[in-house]
Amino acid sequence: MNPIVPLTAVQLPLSKPRRRTREVKVGDIGIGGNNPIRVQSMITAETMNTEAAVAQIIQLYEAGCEIVRVTAPNLREAQNLGEIRKELQRRGYGHIPLVADVHHQGMDIALECTKHVDKVRINPGLFVFRKPDPNRVDYSPAEIQQELEAIEQAFLPVIKACKERGLAMRIGVNHGSLSERIKVMYGDSPVGMVESAMEYLKICEAHGFKNLVISLKASRVPIMLSANRLMVKRMDEEGMDYPLHLGVTEAGDGMYARIKSAIGIGTLLAEGIGDTIRVSLAEDPVNEIEVCYDILQALGLRKTKVEYIACPSCGRTKFDLPTVLNQVRDATKHLVGLDIAVMGCLHPDSPVMTREGLRPIREVRAGDLVLTDRGDFQPVLQTETHEFTGELVELRCAGMPPVQFTPNHPVLAIPKTEVDPLLKVPPASRGNQARAVPLAQRGEPAGGGASSAVLPDFACWYAADALAPGMVVLYPIVQGEQAVERLPEYPDVPVDEAFLTIAACYLRRGRWAARRARRSRSFSPSAQARSRWRGGCATRCKRTARLHARARNATRWRCCATPPSGRGACNACSGDAPRTNACPTGC
Repeated sequence: MNPIVPLTAVQLPLSKPRRRTREVKVGDIGIGGNNPIRVQSMITAETMNTEAAVAQIIQLYEAGCEIVRVTAPNLREAQNLGEIRKELQRRGYGHIPLVADVHHQGMDIALECTKHVDKVRINPGLFVFRKPDPNRVDYSPAEIQQELEAIEQAFLPVIKACKERGLAMRIGVNHGSLSERIKVMYGDSPVGMVESAMEYLKICEAHGFKNLVISLKASRVPIMLSANRLMVKRMDEEGMDYPLHLGVTEAGDGMYARIKSAIGIGTLLAEGIGDTIRVSLAEDPVNEIEVCYDILQALGLRKTKVEYIACPSCGRTKFDLPTVLNQVRDATKHLVGLDIAVMGCLHPDSPVMTREGLRPIREVRAGDLVLTDRGDFQPVLQTETHEFTGELVELRCAGMPPVQFTPNHPVLAIPKTEVDPLLKVPPASRGNQARAVPLAQRGEPAGGGASSAVLPDFACWYAADALAPGMVVLYPIVQGEQAVERLPEYPDVPVDEAFLTIAACYLRRGRWAARRARRSRSFSPSAQARSRWRGGCATRCKRTARLHARARNATRWRCCATPPSGRGACNACSGDAPRTNACPTGC
């Protein structure tokens, strides 16, 4: 027996494996390496409000947040991180990994933070702050070297403190806060973001510190995507394997913010890029956690809830599917790890992959092993069959195989009363009388024929059981394969898309005759409609299904299949008709 292989361990065609990175520990939580994609967030409570900050940290943790960030904008608030840590320990939550967020003039603040947290976040654009000069257009090599030395001088004590205490550091670049020098040298661009991060990375490596996580965030998704892809390329060139923290910063609130985050974060994760994520919402930060886990579950990276599969429903559904879905969800949402499908319909012959191969679903029994979307075989726990009590409607149209629908399935069609004027165009020998048809009354363009622009004016949606012989079905549209511009008998009528649609989809009963009366296809009458067919038929080739217009006597708008003798029986009324005339009974 083959071993069961979960989907997360299978490399799907054209997908990319997760990028290999080193493991970086933040407290007891590992980022990168073989660890799952980690979920983190940031509190919005003021750091000096110890009670509120602690309550929000615990709330985030219990919602599933694995790493919590707290801002430290000044030295006093950095010192209060110690009080927050003590209160967490007193309440039994001292194990929650904490990250201090450091921005302006960060050396003294960062050094204080290293005493109380598990990771320090540094913003390269603000750590050594220089007041922007709007007239500055260039930096000399000496000025560049001077600034790099100033960065190293301020940064080195923080590196040493992190090494001594076994802490992690995130070099977190923001598109909106690049330093003036970086913007002058590389532009306000993804390239500038990568170069800003690389300057700090190289300083860390020069001093033997590699417990690093990198982030490049932007409020615009394309910039965020480009910056992270460039960062991966640059790290690969430099032989670096640091894990990446993903996020679309300042995403806003509501549905759009969630979509932005899902596209930005999800796209990179699907490319194998990313080791920890944060969804930035201008809302209660607890709302961010569910979005993070939904992104991971949608990509099959982490499964933390029941996976519900439900169709959008259509005319084939005979019950209130949204209500049933909610009832099923309420009753089963505690069964984490299961996949539960609520479907409107499933054909009994729909194939299911079993150990023995494909089998119709109606043959599957409880206990049989079937292939799941995770790539393994699991036993069927229960089977239920729901009988369809109505009758299926079989639709038989010229030019397409019979299809079956439930009675209320919508079909786009033209009623027979509107089709007849289109078909009963007199021959060219009758002169301009051909233009005296209702088409002109329906807005037909001057000089046009049976224009396709006219058809939608009287096309309607019908339930399948409301269709009747003589109607023209527009959906699905079946057309001839050979381009024919004119019929010999009717040179004024263009053979355009509208004409071919009618010719191919004319709903009829009886026999379909080709030229010289050789039968190309037969249609048996339906029990639903025994009435005589009225209207016209278009001769089509059996082999190529294209409209014939090669000879004047090859095609006629008539209801009779004419044998070579010149006279034949009408399929609808059994009347006798000469070769060139209509049926004498007038059917």
